[in-house]
Parts: sequence; structure tokens; C-alpha cells
Amino acid sequence: MTKTSTAPRPIQFALAGLLSLALAAFSSIFSPVFAADAAGGDRGIRDAIGALVQSSDLDETRALAHQASAQYPQFRLANFFETEVLSPMAGKEVAVAGSGKVRASSEPHDLLEEARLRASTPDQLGQLRPVQVMRMSRGTDFLVLVDAQSSRAYLLRNQDSEPVWISDFYATIGKRGFGKEKEGDQKTPLSLYTMQKEISKNKLTDFYAECAMPLDYPNALDRYLSHTGYGIWLHGVPHTSYNRPPRASDG
Repeated sequence: MTKTSTAPRPIQFALAGLLSLALAAFSSIFSPVFAADAAGGDRGIRDAIGALVQSSDLDETRALAHQASAQYPQFRLANFFETEVLSPMAGKEVAVAGSGKVRASSEPHDLLEEARLRASTPDQLGQLRPVQVMRMSRGTDFLVLVDAQSSRAYLLRNQDSEPVWISDFYATIGKRGFGKEKEGDQKTPLSLYTMQKEISKNKLTDFYAECAMPLDYPNALDRYLSHTGYGIWLHGVPHTSYNRPPRASDG
């Protein structure tokens, strides 16, 4: 009897509210927009939240938040987190979602929601595989999967038709959520779209940062479903900001 062995397949994970973006080639100009968050502030603040939730270590939490805010001074969540950790140390009230202790401004609510979303990102994504992508077609070098419910984008590379995780990063969606059906509803569409072209920053305002990539919304399915609207772009944030709130886009 011959004993055979097979390599274990990656564990699968499901994404809710899925927006898929197919790329023939990933922009070398646009990649830094993703890389800064994925490699720096996002990982730092997630570690800080983990130190607080898992071990209640305020000193470690504050140190990690301070490191993120020092490296990225415009990262509002890191600044907010560091300040709020100092509050209990000084015997002051902290901002808690759903309570009167959150200040009147909407910003603390947005930041608490952003913290929740960033902290919900699964670890060891390189070992996971999204159930929605079985194979990648020839001619599609990269695929960006946006889990709109979790404000998370996943960059996958085509390796012999297998989707291979490269990176993941925080993303902002529509002000009124996702499931776009009509023009002006301020929702992010859910479907498979192709990035049509790259618009460089010298043709844009600083609002879009390094560049923007228009999507082919509405696609054939959208038109069949009578979905209306236009101008759905993937882009960065102004250089004066680190990121935008989870729901801040018009589409």
C-alpha cells in the first residue's frame, strides 16, 4: 500500500458585503497609498487594542499607541487612543460607545467604530483564503476584495490562477453603507468591477492623494438591475489626513 500525502489547503474565510476589483496590473504609484497603513499605523493600533483587550496592560497599550501616533502624527485614532488610555490613569472618564461619556462631537463615535473594525481583522491572513474566490482568470494579475461590512480591503495576486494574499488595509465606504442602487444614495456598490484607468495626481486635487482609479460602475449586472449612478473611484486620502472615518464616502 502506497502512502500518499497532500499539502493542506488554506483555511477559508467569508467576507460580508463584498466588492471585488479586478486589476490587469497593480499601480506602482498607487501602492504606497495602501502600504503605509498596512505596514505601519494599522498594525500598531491593532497591537495597542490587543494589549488593552487581552491583558488590560495600560502601559503597553499607551506605548504602542504613542509609537503609532509618533510615526504618523495625522493618525487620529492613534492620537485618540493614546489620550483615552491616559484618562483612566488620571482617574478621568473614558469615551465608551453608546454612553453619555462620549463627547458631543461625532468624531469619538467614528473613532471608536474605526477601532472596532480594525481590531476585527483576522490574523495570519497569509494562511487564509476567501471563499468567494476559487480561481483567478488569465489577464487578471491582481484582485482587490473589499469587505464593506468590515471596512477592510484585501489585495490578492494571481499565482498560477490561485489567489495569493499580499496585503490588507483599512478602507472607507459610503456614508449610508453599501448596496448602491441609485444615484445619490451615498452607498458603495457591491459587485465585480474592473479598474478602467489610473488618473495621476497632477490631474487631481489633493483630496485624492497620489492617484485615483475609476471603476466600471454601473456594470452589465447593475444596468440589468436598473442601478444608476456614476463616478465610483478607488483613491487615497488628502496628505493632511491619515485616513477617513469608516463611512465617509459619497459612493
